[in-house]
Parts: sequence; C-alpha cells; structure tokens
Amino acid sequence: MQLKVDQQQHLWLKGPATFAPELANRVDADGFLNTEDLVELTADRVLFLGRASGVINVGGNKVHPEQVEQVVLQVPGVAACRVYAKSSSILGQLVMAQLVATQDTDITELVARVTQHCQRQLQRHQIPIKFQLVAALPLAGSGKQARTLV
Repeated sequence: MQLKVDQQQHLWLKGPATFAPELANRVDADGFLNTEDLVELTADRVLFLGRASGVINVGGNKVHPEQVEQVVLQVPGVAACRVYAKSSSILGQLVMAQLVATQDTDITELVARVTQHCQRQLQRHQIPIKFQLVAALPLAGSGKQARTLV
C-alpha cells in the first residue's frame, strides 16, 4: 500500500488492486484514491484529524470534531461524545457537543469539569459553546455517529 498527502492534507492511497468504478471520480491519474480523510504528517506517523467533509468553520478557523471529541472523552464520567456544527449568521458555524455520562456520574458537575478541561486543552474557537447531556447519541443509517448540521 502506498500513500501520499496533498496540500489540503487529504490522505491518498494506492494499493495493488484497482478501485471500484463508483470511486473513479476520487482516483487521480497515478491511481491514488482520495480517502477524504484529513491527516497530519508528524515524523514517521500519519495522524488522522477527521473527515474533510466534517470540518466546522468557526469564523474562518477550522475545527475537527474528532479532535474535540478526543479531548472531551479524557474527562472521567464521559462515556460518549458527539461534536457537531450549528449554523451561525455571525461566525458561519458554532461548535456544539452532546455528552453521554457514565453510570454513577454526578451530572451536575460533569459539564463544568468538561468545560474546564476543554479550556485547558483546546483553542478558544474549538471549545463547544454548549454541552447537552443525552441518554444516547444519534446514529446515521449506516450505524455510524450522526454529524448533521443543525
């Protein structure tokens, strides 16, 4: 398997087999497939930032929901997290988050702990402006986490 990363930070892969015809519009002249994953090259590693289609634009700043979710999931008491965009007439989009608490978690303190942790770990434009506690996260038809724009 060969890989390359373009100037937009998209990961491209080329394997020994040809890709399915429905992917033809994502294959370049050299036979590399655009995975539509955003990545960052660090030394000898490829770090996944998230899906290119999932980037949240907050006043011109790019926010990768998956990165914010990883930070939120570091807080004890958070079982699951969904970060998504909400439309804003002023900033374009705002960062929002839904949290699922673990059993026996004091939910009155959880949002405050998550907010404080985000303030220490993230840049200002990456911090969700609202945390909503939910019983479960919504899933798309594919069974994956839903990331629809609200």
